[in-house]
Amino acid sequence: MSTAARIQQVALEHFAVHGYSGASLSQIAEDVGIKKPSIYAHFKGKEDLFLHVLDEVLHEEYQALIQYMHDHSHITLEERLHGVLDYQLHRYEQSEAAKFLLRVSFIPPKSLCDQVSEKVYAHIDQWEQALVRTLQASCDQGELRGIGAAHAASAFLCLSDGLQIELLYSGKERYQRRLNASWMVFWRGISSA
Repeated sequence: MSTAARIQQVALEHFAVHGYSGASLSQIAEDVGIKKPSIYAHFKGKEDLFLHVLDEVLHEEYQALIQYMHDHSHITLEERLHGVLDYQLHRYEQSEAAKFLLRVSFIPPKSLCDQVSEKVYAHIDQWEQALVRTLQASCDQGELRGIGAAHAASAFLCLSDGLQIELLYSGKERYQRRLNASWMVFWRGISSA
């Protein structure tokens, strides 16, 4: 692994645990096994490092979601969409990248708010387009009736965002409780004539 990649990996862990303001370039450098000035050979500074980490995490998370949908294409749409929400919880519990992304999506560093928002919204738009394609195929097959694919995708993302906020602020149990309470209403709403 290259030094730049190692710096990003360690920085991800620090940003996920301590947030942007709590992460220290000195501590990141120490954990990588280099001196702080060596970071500047790869990144302009803390902001540049943070944005590189964010780009990498957004790419990985998008690929993970697309891979999940592909790997589960043999099950019903209802099972796949519910599975994405279960997978979202699993990723958060298992992945520093998912923790980092959730934190910065809803609580971006003040100095980088516009840049983070632009990158996160581009990621959400890309994911929404993929969802629309999947949902349109289900509409074409008659599995979804009474609502268009774009509206169904927007509603799903709204549900997902609400659940992620619950996870960020309240934890797994409340996430699961909210998912259980809202899923039936959501699914009936998009699948009924």
